[in-house]
Amino acid sequence: MDAVPEGVITVELKPGCGLLELYGQPGLYHMQDQSLLRSAEMAKGGRYSAPDLFSGRKDRVLRALEALCEGPTTTAGDAELQVLLDDRLASQEEAVELLKLEVPGANTSSPLLSIVADLLDARGEAFPMLPGILRAQCAGRALNASCAQLWETLGRSAPHWRPTREEMENAMKRGYWSLPADQSGLHSREREAERLLDRAKREMWQEGSQSRLELEKQIRKFLCLHLLGDAACEVRLRINLVRPSDAQQEVLSEYRFAPLPGMPDIWCRVEMAPLHLKLST
Repeated sequence: MDAVPEGVITVELKPGCGLLELYGQPGLYHMQDQSLLRSAEMAKGGRYSAPDLFSGRKDRVLRALEALCEGPTTTAGDAELQVLLDDRLASQEEAVELLKLEVPGANTSSPLLSIVADLLDARGEAFPMLPGILRAQCAGRALNASCAQLWETLGRSAPHWRPTREEMENAMKRGYWSLPADQSGLHSREREAERLLDRAKREMWQEGSQSRLELEKQIRKFLCLHLLGDAACEVRLRINLVRPSDAQQEVLSEYRFAPLPGMPDIWCRVEMAPLHLKLST
């Protein structure tokens, strides 16, 4: 980090998809109960469950973080957690020592993970980011199959279409922020994709007709949402922590660092890494 004092600890977290892991399989609605059960069983078995991390409950968040730290023994899919010191890999122990955190006794959680869990708790500084991520994920991986068909439909008239910045911004305007940031939001997006596919299959329109132009506009908007949702499934959160000297605090304030509630000697900053849209070539 340019112009930021040395000794900054970064916990980089890739939580994965926080919605139930249905991924567009047939019988989506009937599978919800089974997926809830599977998620609970994974958590109880010490394996990573992304819904835990998005839950806003510290105990569940901490359970998810601890499961991620188990490394190759955990079934975490694409999820990751790594600790960095000035952009190089570091251990939790090294971070705890540098930040001068109080080390708890045996059989208790890491003080570093406890701080992260506090930030991801419903009252924490990082939590407001999570509903926005989930809302985007509602149009993500679960709709891969439907969106592949929509890309094919659009490709007949616009094979080289790529979304513009304006199209991405417009897709997130009307109705976007009112979508529930949970499983019901995913169901809404799936129904929307089904309606577009149904129209594309049953409607016969002439080249350049108004109905065709309107449908293609709606398909482009939906594909913008899908690109955003797919990228949100790969989102990375970065939690920067540092124990600054009095002289460093003013500089840190300029970089949006602030003291941790209840731990004023530790300053933190929470940010989301830029999303990368996966455009087919």
